[in-house]
Amino acid sequence: MTQYVVTGMYRFFVPPEVLGREPVVLGRELAHRMGRVLRLKPGDHVVLLDNTGWEHEAEVDRITREQVETRLLGKSLARAESATCLHLYQALLKAAKFEGVLQKATELGVSSFTPLVCRRSVAEPPSPAGVARWRRIVQEAAEQSQRGLLPALNPPLTLADAIAGAPGLRLLPWESERARGLRGVLQDAQTASGDRTGSPKRVARSPSREVSLFVGPEGGWGEDEVSLAVAQGAVAVSLGPRILRADTAGLVAAAAILFHAGELGG
Repeated sequence: MTQYVVTGMYRFFVPPEVLGREPVVLGRELAHRMGRVLRLKPGDHVVLLDNTGWEHEAEVDRITREQVETRLLGKSLARAESATCLHLYQALLKAAKFEGVLQKATELGVSSFTPLVCRRSVAEPPSPAGVARWRRIVQEAAEQSQRGLLPALNPPLTLADAIAGAPGLRLLPWESERARGLRGVLQDAQTASGDRTGSPKRVARSPSREVSLFVGPEGGWGEDEVSLAVAQGAVAVSLGPRILRADTAGLVAAAAILFHAGELGG
């Protein structure tokens, strides 16, 4: 399992209930990672993440094969969470491609993932083991990128069901769209909401700053699917003159949305 050093300390998501008592005792899996893989020693400092937006600095007191005992030193709000709640509805892709989307979109700051079952999908919904692997990929990416919240990983939905329940501004990149570009739609939405300057980054998110992004499969959207989505209030948008692969389009659109919202680039 890959682990990265962030600001000099390793980061680990842990169940919130373990942080409610001293010493904080971590189980066998983390004992293996900390002691055998990362070679941490008593006195080393780590960051424990409770998936509520807080990060807790802790000092390692004792490591055995079965558990790790740590002592909490303080806590602070995670600084890398986006104030824009971006939900990515990604059509199912071949395994490696979908896993790449999960990893990179987590790093970018996506808030939730929902796999889509589409007419031209070539991949099947994952097995329980596949879902467990997806969760590990998302967690490792969140730890690496200094996030304080794990993106939600939802069960697969059809496009019709997903569109009906999607919150916020609903965007559907489509290579045949010519009239509306992503930037123009985002500018119009920003003007309509009265948010002309963008908002500072916060852990708490505003419902008015939610975007649902729908990305099609390798074979692209069918016209009937686009018509269905538009009829339900989605906006078809162009990502430019170049045709992007299904595993690229969502990442490009997510980065553009978060950049426009002031979440990337300073």
